[in-house]
Amino acid sequence: MKLYVIHILLIFLFITSCIEPYQINTEGEGKFLVVDGLVTNREGPYSVLLNYSTPTYTPKFENVANAEVKIVEDLDEVYVLNYVDNGKYQTDPNFRAIIGKSYKLQIDIDTKHYESDLCLLREPSCIDNISMQKKTKFGGGYGDDVLQLLVDANVCSEDETCLRWDVKEDWKIHLRNPEFFYMVNDSTFGWTKDVITDCYKSDKIDRIVIQSFQNQAVRSLVAKGVASVSPYISDRFLTRYRATINQYSISKQEYHFWDMLRSSTENSEDFFGRQPYSVYGNISCITNPDENVLGYFQVAGVTSKEIYVDRGDISRLGLGVYSYRPCAVDTILVSDEYSLYEEYIKKIRSNEWIYSQNYYTETAKPVLLGITFLSAECGKCSKNNARVEPPLGWVDND
Repeated sequence: MKLYVIHILLIFLFITSCIEPYQINTEGEGKFLVVDGLVTNREGPYSVLLNYSTPTYTPKFENVANAEVKIVEDLDEVYVLNYVDNGKYQTDPNFRAIIGKSYKLQIDIDTKHYESDLCLLREPSCIDNISMQKKTKFGGGYGDDVLQLLVDANVCSEDETCLRWDVKEDWKIHLRNPEFFYMVNDSTFGWTKDVITDCYKSDKIDRIVIQSFQNQAVRSLVAKGVASVSPYISDRFLTRYRATINQYSISKQEYHFWDMLRSSTENSEDFFGRQPYSVYGNISCITNPDENVLGYFQVAGVTSKEIYVDRGDISRLGLGVYSYRPCAVDTILVSDEYSLYEEYIKKIRSNEWIYSQNYYTETAKPVLLGITFLSAECGKCSKNNARVEPPLGWVDND
């Protein structure tokens, strides 16, 4: 779960759903608590994020570092969370929630006491299949086509379970000009022993996708769209892409929360004209019931399924792919001033450029003419906001 995103959505909802215009307290008393936590049937640790924020159009978060945070199991067992950093509290890794039991969040900050509703951990529902298709959006011109991911799913329990999905993305990229040389000293370059040719990136799709089965005889879904990804605006599909779809079994109360949050954000273009309403989560201040608390303590059974997408799959669907901008290239001639060479050495040390190759005359006895340098984004994972190590469980197509 990308905790920070739900914070932004909740604050946006708060400032746009007040019946009366909200007057910002410039003396700092207008800040309010934002809570985001998730407990599932998977192994811990589980996290709770606490921030204070002022409801402005550019909200600023203040980490809450002095709270005492607990998770209570079936109103009996109490588990204390430890503070990590940046407003994040975590359970002991050995604590694992159990399907069929109920959990409550308790927070104490100074003299204030907050509690969530008691939430049942439901049995995860089944993802039977993931498929993909080309979908045309907007005007149907070039770049308007997207890859849509779809799931077939079944609700495994007979209670009032609803479903929510999110998608974690991982993808592999090839470096266009791997760093074959490394700088030994200011005047010497050596061959790199283990050349890095591939990098890995990760992201998360935060679109709110939910499904209710209330008053429905059929408790299954076929080809439910859970994500749409454009192949034109990033390097996701140039080599190999993996989508991990997480499916959460949630209560109807949590479904209502996400539904109202989704409605607010999807109608954001009607910023002042739409009918206002207020949405609150399942957390309240016990010591001051009039205090508004934003956020939700989520307790959900989760199951996941993966799908890999290769560049050939994108082509077969009739979709195009992203094009990199050309690598910046520069060559220093032997006849140039040495100070120019020194400038590029400094840029190599600061990871702005990489050494590419020597440039020689095409003669029987080649003579060095110069040295070619490339922008570091063409040969370094770090300059592509990527990492060298593959993500957990990654499978190559060989």
